[in-house]
Amino acid sequence: MKGISKLPSKHSGRGTGVLLLPGLNMRPEGMEEIAAICRNRGALVQTVELPFQGRGRALEDGWREAVAAGYTALRESCLSVHVIGFSLGALLALQLRESLQNRGEPVPRLLLLALPLKLRLLPSLLRGVIWIPSAVFPTAAPRAIRSRGSTTGAAYRALFRVRRRVLAFLKDVRRLQAEALFAEKDEFVDSDGAARICKRSMAQVELLTAVPSGSRPRHLLAASSNAGTNWTLVCEAVSRLMD
Repeated sequence: MKGISKLPSKHSGRGTGVLLLPGLNMRPEGMEEIAAICRNRGALVQTVELPFQGRGRALEDGWREAVAAGYTALRESCLSVHVIGFSLGALLALQLRESLQNRGEPVPRLLLLALPLKLRLLPSLLRGVIWIPSAVFPTAAPRAIRSRGSTTGAAYRALFRVRRRVLAFLKDVRRLQAEALFAEKDEFVDSDGAARICKRSMAQVELLTAVPSGSRPRHLLAASSNAGTNWTLVCEAVSRLMD
């Protein structure tokens, strides 16, 4: 499966695994600093590479299969698994949680970064409906973490469909082992609106709204060398997940 590397054999002695799910138009390397925090806490870390080329349901199936394969690989090697998702990855983490719950399997603890439950209208229209590429309609994401290829309008539309299914799932959720973290000013996610949905739908979530240290970078995954408030809060949330 694309993006899934060979992990230690079953019963390898690892206690905790962490599955990292990147966002749309994002390379797995964009999660590397979070991966380093988890490794330093003794976790086995696996980052999934999501496919962004394709159309319609096939694209969504590719995402679901990649996430499931990564989670299964970690479960075969670890006693417990946590999941950290960014943007699209956060939606896919909730989708994975729903699937495991429906099968009666143990569910992971989740850390959801920039969860796109509510989107800003203009960027959504430009990228998903009209589709103006990121080169024309730029993103605030640091260049180092962006996907090498161009993300298609079909991928954005697939994200919207996954979002609708996750919203339907959250209507029935009362207790969820998860924490959601948002940037105060996100160019794609309506953080205030998304935070309200989390508070209403996920009563047990500790919700933090990160305040950026300056106008740039305002991205939650800005390099730690910037020492911004956003990144500090992300690090603290990762540590809580690992405790």
